Amino acid sequence: MDQERYVSILTGYNFWQNHYGELGIAIHQYGRIGHHPTAWAYFISSEIKLGDKMVVGPKIGAWIAGGSAGVCMGLNVIYYTDFEESTLRFRPEIGMGLGKWKVVYGYNIPITNKKYELVNTHTIGIAVVFGAKKIKTIHSE
Repeated sequence: MDQERYVSILTGYNFWQNHYGELGIAIHQYGRIGHHPTAWAYFISSEIKLGDKMVVGPKIGAWIAGGSAGVCMGLNVIYYTDFEESTLRFRPEIGMGLGKWKVVYGYNIPITNKKYELVNTHTIGIAVVFGAKKIKTIHSE
């Protein structure tokens, strides 16, 4: 096993009908276990929709990725608001991820205000993390 853990800057882009940029901070670890690549992260971030009406979505989440197929799975909770209306969403996601990136399909499940229209029900998410400070190196045979 060879892995490195970082405090990282998380950047992302989430889209379907509406387009959101994302910026946050993560604890992120990646490397290999045996011959298989692995990665995981937990984070706080915010999705931001700019356009006719700005929407902000503070978000907490986590994801794991790896194996020979590079499968990625994650869970997120997002509170979207345009400062007049708001909605809380739970988003499971699945896709591909290796090392410092992931590309996933997510489904926003409404917890409150199911009729809020400025949030995608389905979404494609792309995220990349940039290591800001290494906090641990793990080596074992």
